[in-house]
Amino acid sequence: MLKYLFNSDSEFKMARQLDVYSKIELRGTVRFLWAKNCNTTEIHLDVCTVYAEQVMTRQAIGKCCKQFEEGRTELQDEAGKSRPSTSTTADHIYINSTSKFSIYY
Repeated sequence: MLKYLFNSDSEFKMARQLDVYSKIELRGTVRFLWAKNCNTTEIHLDVCTVYAEQVMTRQAIGKCCKQFEEGRTELQDEAGKSRPSTSTTADHIYINSTSKFSIYY
């Protein structure tokens, strides 16, 4: 899908929309635009134009920018900050005859 982007000379260019991307790439893009002194609304518009409409909320971009302002340099998730993993091994999952399941530890 192609979208239109306007540059500083009031000319427009087509922008490609990327279907495959990573969190690290997205954070790197936000950091790059933040370093160029773009505000969160401008960053959100650019990110949504290239990646996807609902890739990140403006509030999430604001949170990232605040972290960069406070000195964050890493693009990877911080250890222990993500959602804990869930058990997916057959040893822990039992499906009974009523199509409900229970998890045993």
